[in-house]
Amino acid sequence: MKDRTRFRRYEGGDPLAPPVDRAEALDAIGEDVMAGYSPERAMQEFLRRGGKDQRGLDDL
Repeated sequence: MKDRTRFRRYEGGDPLAPPVDRAEALDAIGEDVMAGYSPERAMQEFLRRGGKDQRGLDDL
């Protein structure tokens, strides 16, 4: 009987890496709040734009 399971090397990024650079996110959100956005809107904008090493919703 032939084994139908095929394993191959994982090609994605580090699955255990933190999803977001927290310091970068807090800086970006803080700047938007200081510019007059609500904290909720600032978080939405950060998720939309993404970070330095993270794609945002606009990129998807």
